[in-house]
Amino acid sequence: MTYTFPRLGVVFEIPDLAAIVYDALMRIPRGRVTTYGELAKALGDVRAARAVAEILRRNERPDVIPCYKVVMSDGTIGGYSLGIFEKLSRLEAEGIEVKDGKIVNFERIVVRAEELGIPDVLRSLSRLQVTLASEASRRCAVDSVRIVAGADLAYVQLRDNFDLAVCALVVYDLEAREVLSAVVSAIPVRFALSQRISRFERLQQFFSLSRTWRESQT
Repeated sequence: MTYTFPRLGVVFEIPDLAAIVYDALMRIPRGRVTTYGELAKALGDVRAARAVAEILRRNERPDVIPCYKVVMSDGTIGGYSLGIFEKLSRLEAEGIEVKDGKIVNFERIVVRAEELGIPDVLRSLSRLQVTLASEASRRCAVDSVRIVAGADLAYVQLRDNFDLAVCALVVYDLEAREVLSAVVSAIPVRFALSQRISRFERLQQFFSLSRTWRESQT
């Protein structure tokens, strides 16, 4: 999905984080592995390791996309959607030796972030977030404010691969001290990958609520 901010001269596209991760796994050579942390680091935010784990957990094609090649940072093989024994079997089929649940010669076969060839999309979104925030603060500075609006977003887990994104917008009159409007929107989403990317993915929902409120005032 592409977003455009004409007044700020900004155009950006939300990346498909899962597709990027899966593509990287397909390119890991036989007999080598990587880690959740290295994938997150390559994406541009080491804190996204849990999001990477969630992407792998929800892989619907484990026989095609080799999620078994992703292990813990200390070489422990970790979990797998098809079970630990299947993960162990697939690793050993590639000639990867495992002893007591950890990969032997781990440092020699691990693929580090710089080798994965992944675009650092989360770092790029972080820079964009800072730019948009600074532009909004600079352009919205006024001497007095009467009408303010607040919006928030939360997720509710529905089933395996879907969450419900619930967004609320409240418009308040500071002078009259009353709520002018309250609008709620709920839409199904694939799943929240990381806090940073979710903020951008749900922009359209915030914009939709804003339009709904403006139309109600005409």
